[in-house]
Amino acid sequence: MRKITKYNWDLSKIFENAEKFDEEVESIKKSVEELKPLGDDLKKNFKNYLLLMTDTMRRLYTVYNYAHRTHDEDTRDSHGQKLSMVANTLLNDFQTATSSFRPALLSLSEEELDKLIKDNDLENFRKYLDRIFRFKEHTLTSGEEKILGSMGFLQGAPSDAYNLLKNSDIEYPYIESADKKLTDANFTSLLRNPDVNVRKETFEKYYETLGGVDNTISSLQYSNVKGLTTEASLRNFKSAREMELFKDDVTVNVYDNMIEGVRENLPTLHKYYEIKKKHLKLEEQHMYDVYLPLATGKDDKVSYEEGKEIVLKALRPLGDEYIEILKEAFENRWIDVYPQDGKRSGAYYSGSYDTDPYILMNYTDDLDSVFTLAHELGHSVHSYYSRKNNEFIYSGYTIFVEEVASTTNELLLLDYLMKNAKTD
Repeated sequence: MRKITKYNWDLSKIFENAEKFDEEVESIKKSVEELKPLGDDLKKNFKNYLLLMTDTMRRLYTVYNYAHRTHDEDTRDSHGQKLSMVANTLLNDFQTATSSFRPALLSLSEEELDKLIKDNDLENFRKYLDRIFRFKEHTLTSGEEKILGSMGFLQGAPSDAYNLLKNSDIEYPYIESADKKLTDANFTSLLRNPDVNVRKETFEKYYETLGGVDNTISSLQYSNVKGLTTEASLRNFKSAREMELFKDDVTVNVYDNMIEGVRENLPTLHKYYEIKKKHLKLEEQHMYDVYLPLATGKDDKVSYEEGKEIVLKALRPLGDEYIEILKEAFENRWIDVYPQDGKRSGAYYSGSYDTDPYILMNYTDDLDSVFTLAHELGHSVHSYYSRKNNEFIYSGYTIFVEEVASTTNELLLLDYLMKNAKTD
């Protein structure tokens, strides 16, 4: 059991104890059972079904988030693993129970749907239902959708297995040149070390360790891709890429144009690395030199408390209300800050409509961590506003707009640091 401090997120605001979690799980199970007979005659039960389905979905997302945030605190812990499995099973049961909804809805004509909306006073659901109608040619029969829904848990299995492998099962070695144990969390900071021996040993040992399980990782990746391509084929998409982009209402050529734009600008990146190599007086430039900062030979440590103050000052242009939300995030424990044994690596924002917009970090007291903090706060406050100003069914957003808020925060931070730099 990890020691809880002010630097850990507070999940007790979601469920204060295990009993409350179990009670909500049982309540959702009952709702799922109630949905099944209602779906047998959608026209007759349209309003009741729609209201119960979206309410159950809303509560399910809260259970799912609590379970997986608990699991990510320590991926080795059996309690968190159990909660995540309970949540995954519950989600799969819900998807199976509601799998007939889309086929039944899409069997209606536009006139029939319009009448149902008006007769049941469901105008606020119109856009929600219109978005589903986009999937008409990619939706299977009720029976086929039920089969796919019941197998849905398999789609997430490769990702779940990979996270357990990387965060729980893999034992990283000791870096002799740095006198420090290698972890997923300190990998990047070690690659910023001015000592080439530290960088080289870190890079080689990290990938040697992953190389020891490369067949497992390759198998998981293959399973993930195979699952997506199989579903895409069944759903009448030309590719898994087209299927995933379609969900965000983005065409393949938009994606291709973005890739082409990156490729066209690669010479600028190559020029930067040539300048960096010359400035740092490197005879050869290796992959383990990529993270080496241009300014070396000084203490680049930035504590979390210092990082918070920098972020608050840098994001001041977004206004007083925005700053108050940031302060709430810091003071009311939305953020799980530091690396711990077994904790999921990396950083992310996550939450549901009825929870705080939580952030997981692995803060390592450097400037990169400050940028990560600003980035994830962009997601968090974006979600805060989206939920505050929209009903549950309209509170989500697509990945093609998701990174706008986070990148804006990073650019504001960069601008602040440049304007307040003491030297060139």
